[in-house]
Amino acid sequence: MKMFKLICIIAPSLFCQLVFASTCGVKQDYTYFVSSKDHCLVMRAYGSQSPRIMLVWLHGDVSSGGPANYHFTVAKKAADSTNLNDVLSVALLRPGYADGEGRQSSAGFFQKPARKGDDYQRWVISEVASAVENLKDHFKPEKIILIGHSGGAAIAANILGIMPKLVSGAVLVACPCDLLSLRREQGWSTSISSENPLNHASNVDRNSIVILLTGEKDVLTLPKYAQSYANELVKNGVTAKFSLIKDATHNNAFSWDYIYPELSIFK
Repeated sequence: MKMFKLICIIAPSLFCQLVFASTCGVKQDYTYFVSSKDHCLVMRAYGSQSPRIMLVWLHGDVSSGGPANYHFTVAKKAADSTNLNDVLSVALLRPGYADGEGRQSSAGFFQKPARKGDDYQRWVISEVASAVENLKDHFKPEKIILIGHSGGAAIAANILGIMPKLVSGAVLVACPCDLLSLRREQGWSTSISSENPLNHASNVDRNSIVILLTGEKDVLTLPKYAQSYANELVKNGVTAKFSLIKDATHNNAFSWDYIYPELSIFK
């Protein structure tokens, strides 16, 4: 036990690598699988293996119950863009979600995704952040940008506030960034275990850049709650911008056409 603690103190990066290797085992290839703190997460990697910028895409709750793979297409477009050089684009699957091709991010028996807007608990945030840290240690990019949709945006926003030094910024699409106010207005239960991004807004690193996009016709997450989160960030000295996408709904706001123009600010 003393030797284990000594390794943690003297060589924390080595310790992290050993932990990461144990959760996925031989499956960890940084193309289809990446280890997190306690789980093995499914991923897709597109683009440079020696990136200057790493984009990490996080899907929403997929309330239909189907596979969580709709962000693969957008992630690949980011890597294929001729104007985004030296980019690694990673589509990550949250714990408990499957890719539709036989792979599934692991989760404990009592940790299956709720898929009802209450799946942004501290352990989920920790697992996603841990996987991002593993990817960071492996690929060594200069910058990491999180790009999340809906529930994935909530997780990304929580990472910004809870682990403020991990990434350089985020693009949050259809973000339920004031989760409690949103649920109250929608008539949903407020007895939840998820973290509320607005509660962590004051901890976001002031060097971060945060872009928020919500569809004008989004009746699920409601634009005003992404706007209020952006206002809170600006008040705390963070560079943040909210944009309302004309005629866009909750789902089609997550489009390459809307996201791509915003990425130039992170170059």
